[in-house]
Amino acid sequence: MTIKLAVLKTGDHVISDAKEVLQDERVCGYLLKDPHKVTVSRVPLVLTEDSTVGNQVDVTLSPWILLVEDKEIVVQYDSVVCFATPMQSLIEMYENKIASLTDNTEEEE
Repeated sequence: MTIKLAVLKTGDHVISDAKEVLQDERVCGYLLKDPHKVTVSRVPLVLTEDSTVGNQVDVTLSPWILLVEDKEIVVQYDSVVCFATPMQSLIEMYENKIASLTDNTEEEE
């Protein structure tokens, strides 16, 4: 599994297991397995004399495309601005979410 963070032309940041889709030995797109949109928001801070608090952010993962049953989605090559390796804490958050979704699906069967 190669977990990557994709920045799309739409501005979305999507974390997923990403693989290249090849046609005639050229990359024509990417297969994103279990893609989730990463939303980052700043946490409001209340400072007191006793504490020094740095910038904090709240990270939320949600299914990238809602209301679909597909676990794998192909994205066109030119829709992606770049891929990057996510921070380890984000990878763990993503893996835990995917594992919990898999566990819930198995329980329903």
